[in-house]
Amino acid sequence: LEVFPMYLAAVLRIDVLLRDFKIPIVPYAKIGIATTLWRAYTDTGTSTFAGKTGFGATWGEQFALGGMLNLDWIDPRAAASLDDAAGINHTYLFGEWMFANLDNFGSSSGLRVGTNTFAGGLAFEF
Repeated sequence: LEVFPMYLAAVLRIDVLLRDFKIPIVPYAKIGIATTLWRAYTDTGTSTFAGKTGFGATWGEQFALGGMLNLDWIDPRAAASLDDAAGINHTYLFGEWMFANLDNFGSSSGLRVGTNTFAGGLAFEF
């Protein structure tokens, strides 16, 4: 089974704590519409069963909650130098909980391919 998830989301980022109060925490939320292209296959190609081919797309909603820790305070001179040299304005560590309910908006037909997961990493703001 191959799945290719994609989504289009609106993002609310609350960076007033960083800009106005110099608190290096930036919470954010995302909400949007998502789709996943999927295909079930074997060594001979895309699977078929009872006249139905094993590929399609499933739609649904997606949202996420997360937080970022701004790392510029660790070495402000290095952060300013990185901005001058590479155009990277800020560097963050982030963690995000994401939920995707891909069930064709409650339809009983179609392949249900959603997730409830956590992601983390390093983010750069240009």
